[in-house]
Amino acid sequence: MTDWIRKSAEGQFPETVEWRRDFHAHPELGYQEARTAARVAELLRSFGLEDVREHIGGNGVTALIHGTRPGPGRVLALRADMDALPVTEKTGLPFASQNPGVMHACGHDGHMSMALGAAKILGQHRDRFSGTVKMIFQPAEEPAPIGGARAMIEDGVLENPKVDGIVGLHLWVGAGRPVGTVLVKRGVATTVTDVMQIEVFGRAGHGSSPHLNVDALVAGCKIVDGLQAIVSRQVDPFDTAVISVGTFQSGTVENVTSGYTKMRASVRTLSVEMREHIKECVQNLLKGVETSMGVTTKLDYQDGYLSVVNDSSMVDLLLDVCREELGDGAAKVVERPETWGEDFSFFAEKVPGVFAIVGASYNDGRELYSNHHSKFEWDERAMINGMEILVGSAVRFLNA
Repeated sequence: MTDWIRKSAEGQFPETVEWRRDFHAHPELGYQEARTAARVAELLRSFGLEDVREHIGGNGVTALIHGTRPGPGRVLALRADMDALPVTEKTGLPFASQNPGVMHACGHDGHMSMALGAAKILGQHRDRFSGTVKMIFQPAEEPAPIGGARAMIEDGVLENPKVDGIVGLHLWVGAGRPVGTVLVKRGVATTVTDVMQIEVFGRAGHGSSPHLNVDALVAGCKIVDGLQAIVSRQVDPFDTAVISVGTFQSGTVENVTSGYTKMRASVRTLSVEMREHIKECVQNLLKGVETSMGVTTKLDYQDGYLSVVNDSSMVDLLLDVCREELGDGAAKVVERPETWGEDFSFFAEKVPGVFAIVGASYNDGRELYSNHHSKFEWDERAMINGMEILVGSAVRFLNA
C-alpha cells in the first residue's frame, strides 16, 4: 500500500500547491465562503466524483467516492474546513491575500487542498478499497462558539449514507512540529471552548464626587480579578480551566466615573462538568460584586465547542497508517490535550473519529510564526503527508 499511495501523493503535489495558493489568495470569512465552496465543488465534479452537493449547513460541500473492491461496505468521512480569519496578512508571499483584512492564517487553505488531492487520488484508485468515502468540506470553523459543524450535522451530513467513522487533520506550525511529524492524543484532545460577556451597570457621575456615584469600572476590575481567582482557587490543580478576558470597555472621559462596563472572555475547560462549575462560580462572583459595590450585572454565557474526543480504535488506525506511509517514529502519541477548540468535536461526538496535527514547520532556521499570526507561513510539503494519511486511512478503514 505504501508505494502507490506515496507515489500518488507526490505526483498530485504540484496541482495541490496550485489549489492551495489560489485559496490563499482569495480567503473568505466563516459563513461567507461562496467562492471557496463553489471552487471546491467545481474541482470535485471535475474528478468525476458522485453526488457532489453544495449548501450543506450553509456553504458546506460534500461528495461521495464509491470503491469497487468487495468488502464490508462501510463509510468513512474525510473532513476539511474552508474559512479564513479576520487578519491582515503580512507575509509578503506572491500569492498573499487579495481580500484586505482577511487571511488564511490557520492552514485551512492547505486542509482543503490536501483533502481535494486525496479525493482525486481515491477517485483514480477505486479498485483499492471497498465501501464509500464521504468528503466533507465544512464552512465556519473559526467563528466559535457557533461554528459550521453543527449546522452540517443538522442538515444530515452524517447520513445518506450513514457515516461509520471520520478523520480530520490540522496543519500546525511551531517548535517540535516540523514536516514529517504527526501528533495525536487518545481520548480528550482539545478543550471545551466557550465565550462569555459580562455587563456591569452603575451610575456615572463627576469624578470629584465618587461617593455619590456607582463606579462600574472599578466593579469591572474586581470581576476581572475575581475571574482569575476562580481558576486559581476554585478549580482542582490537577484539572484544567482557563479564563481569558480579551476585551474590556468602560468610561468616556477622565473626570467622569463610569456608569457602564462590558467585557468579553473565553473560557476553556476539559469537560462539560467543569464548564458548568465555572458558570456557577462566575454567577456567584457577580452576585458578590453586586452586593458589595451596588452595581447590577448581566451574564451572557455561550456554550461553544465540545472537546474533541478521539476514539481509541481510530487513533490506532491512524498510527498504523502513519507508520506505513511516513515511517516509524513519524507519529507521536501526546499526553496533554491542546488548549484550543475545534468543532470537529461535534462530528466525533456522533461517530468514532480521530483528529490529528500534521507538522508543517519549516526546518531551515527561519523564524516561525504560528497559526493565527499575520506572518503565518508553512511548508507546503506537509500536504504530501496529509494526502498520504487521508488516503491511507480511507483504504485501511474501508477494507478492514
